[in-house]
Order: sequence, then C-alpha cells, then structure tokens
Amino acid sequence: MTIDGKADTSFQYDVALSFAGEDREVVEPIAHELAGCGVRVFYDEFVTHELWGKDLFQHLSAVYRDKARYYIVFVSKAYKDKVWPKHELKQAQERAFFSSSEYILPVIIEDVDLPGLNKTTGFIDLRKTHPTIICGLVLQKIGAFTDTQLDRSEVARRKNLKKVR
Repeated sequence: MTIDGKADTSFQYDVALSFAGEDREVVEPIAHELAGCGVRVFYDEFVTHELWGKDLFQHLSAVYRDKARYYIVFVSKAYKDKVWPKHELKQAQERAFFSSSEYILPVIIEDVDLPGLNKTTGFIDLRKTHPTIICGLVLQKIGAFTDTQLDRSEVARRKNLKKVR
C-alpha cells in the first residue's frame, strides 16, 4: 500500500508477522486489524491453503527474506526458545544485513534478550500500546498516511474505506 492507496507491487506482502504459536492470541487481533485496513499481511492462518503441502523451510525462507516490505517480530520467551521463529529471524537478519533501510520491526511482548536483535533497535511495547495504535504505526510505516497523530478513529476510517471499495 502507498499514500495514494495503491499497493507497492515490488513485494507480495506489506508486512510479515513472525511469532511463537504461544503468542497467537495477542498477534491475531493485530493481524486482523492490519488486514482490515488493507495491509497485505503474511499471517499463517490467512494463507493456510498456500502453505498446505509446501516445503515450509524453503517457502518461509523466501517470505521472511524476500517477499515482505517489513518483518514484524513479536518478541517473547517462547519466540526465543522455538525452532521456527529462529529460522524466520535468521532470514530477516540476512535481508536486513543487505538493506539500506530498516526491515525488522520489533514488538515486545516480554522482556527477553533475543540473539540477533540489538537492544538499540527501536521497538513498540505491546504491553503499553493498543493493537489499533500498532496498526496505525504500520500504516504510517508503509506510507498509507503521514499524519503524525495516531488515533483509533483514523484506523477505523481506513477500515471503513476498504469495506466501501
């Protein structure tokens, strides 16, 4: 998505969400909020039909390294301890290493030192930030709007615009 509402076709997804299964209940509302605003979101439950039968190691490597404009990592103890999230983060790190702009956008669920994610990287704290505000920040990040004031009414307005189209 861009400022004029047209999709940036250089990527299949605006954002790819990476999280541990144990954190699904806090990630899912954000995924739905983003999709409701017209953001192209890679969220596993949105693409179950695409994942079915694929070599997930290869497919997810491509998604998290090449197919998303931004990678949102939901940092938690479960994330740090799981094999698949580690694989996803490694792919994002490779992309970030060769990128001239930020790619990895951390959302903190719990205070955890995540190997490969510098403590100096700017983050959003989910414990202090409503999912709708996170959606608004993502909309700003992808250039959907440039207002510096984020409020729930603007995100709701964007969701309603998408429904009208």
